[in-house]
Amino acid sequence: DELITPEEYLKYAQGQRLDGDNSEDLDIRRLEEVAKAYHIYQNLLLEKSALDFGDLVNYTLRLFRERPHLLGQYSDQFRYILVDEFQDTNLAQYELIRLLAAARKNVTVVGDDDQSIYKFRGASISNILHFKEDYPEAREIFLTENYRNFQNILDASYAFIQQNNPNRLEWRMKEARDSSLSKKLKSARAGSGTIEFLSGETAMDEGRAIADKIFKLQKTNRDASWNDYAVLVRANDHAEAILKILEQSGIPYQYVASRGLYLKPVILDALAYLKLLDDYREGPAMWRVLNFPFWEIQQEDLATLSYWAGRRAWSLYETLRRAPELGAFSPEVLAIFARIVGLIEKHSASTRSSALPYLMYVFLE
Repeated sequence: DELITPEEYLKYAQGQRLDGDNSEDLDIRRLEEVAKAYHIYQNLLLEKSALDFGDLVNYTLRLFRERPHLLGQYSDQFRYILVDEFQDTNLAQYELIRLLAAARKNVTVVGDDDQSIYKFRGASISNILHFKEDYPEAREIFLTENYRNFQNILDASYAFIQQNNPNRLEWRMKEARDSSLSKKLKSARAGSGTIEFLSGETAMDEGRAIADKIFKLQKTNRDASWNDYAVLVRANDHAEAILKILEQSGIPYQYVASRGLYLKPVILDALAYLKLLDDYREGPAMWRVLNFPFWEIQQEDLATLSYWAGRRAWSLYETLRRAPELGAFSPEVLAIFARIVGLIEKHSASTRSSALPYLMYVFLE
């Protein structure tokens, strides 16, 4: 992220040993270990003809520097450049932007250092400061009008973020006296919002307090719908306890997260069904499909099905298909089993002729 190659890092580590008085210094040994790991890792990638995320930027930079005509070609293609979330760019990414924009300087960046979440990956306010140095003629526009919140909420937020001083752009620029930047927001809405502090000794207690608050608000405002409530969490892991409480309380919810896609029930259901179409003997996938709530198969019947599968050494699918031979299920349950088998066989056959997106649509329907 800071444009340090494996060779440069190895050279730096070796230089530290030469400069140090103690060759057994733990910090020097750690530095050498990291440098060697970086070097080996990069060689392994090259041997496999692979690039990681950082390489995609760094090798592009190397290509542009060594072959200026290619840089010119892409500079002509991307005549206007807009960079959103500029506070989360690292040194390598900024250098790529700078190279592409060098000819025309038609570049706009949008950023707020108070929203920086990738400082651990090399991002910081330094790129914003470098931008001001590299493009001294750039026009600055401060977006301070807020349309969403009431003024008292904005004031509380502004007071709270001051705790990050002096590591904030607003503070740094005021100290340098080179800007009129003020990040104090003004509300476009009249009135005031309610700021209330709910505390719980555990995450589950906190979840219960949130659920109780939602129920209380729902009772006092008959016009409100469940869509009128939002719970924001700092990290995905913090949502788990709240989701459990909401489910236990019977409050409908939609969980929206930037990661964890492959842990969402609907995605797991779809993947399980696709695995079955590929191989009927996929036991875990078959078990998940059997547990789809709309089949309304009782747990006792599922346990019986599992018992016979083990006893006959059949796959769950084979047991499902041959369930009438066992004499262990009611006609109603056998009808559900037959429907499941029929759908799997029908969709499995259609995979040879139909496009997968269409099949997924049919499954979800």
